[in-house]
Amino acid sequence: MGKNLFLLSFLIFLISCYNENKPLVEEPDPLFSQNEMVVIMSDVQLAEGIITLQRKENKKKGDEYNDSLFQVVFDHHGITHEQLIENIDFYNTQPKVMEKIMEKVLTKLSMQQTEIELKAAELDTIKKAEQQKIDNEKEAEND
Repeated sequence: MGKNLFLLSFLIFLISCYNENKPLVEEPDPLFSQNEMVVIMSDVQLAEGIITLQRKENKKKGDEYNDSLFQVVFDHHGITHEQLIENIDFYNTQPKVMEKIMEKVLTKLSMQQTEIELKAAELDTIKKAEQQKIDNEKEAEND
């Protein structure tokens, strides 16, 4: 009898552990693919960066501006704020998957930053060349 009670208690323990490990968040509808999440989260991060920069420069204060900037991101992707939150909550129940998504977001943003820096350097070179040409023309006129 004691052995059966122990087995029954052990079985109840296993069943209760199984239920605890199930995700408490249901799969959202629509479920964004991991690649869609990377693109959306990259745009959200850019919007957050703009908001932070605006706050540092004391421009465009207020939550209305912040909300409208995020709404531009949502409209661009054809989603709602609620859908994004549901997908984030869902992917947060899978930490390894969410970590991969965020690593890809960081990689994407780093690549975009590098592209912008290269374009800025290229524009700076062009401006310097144009200024040098103007300076040379002025020197030629003065001679």
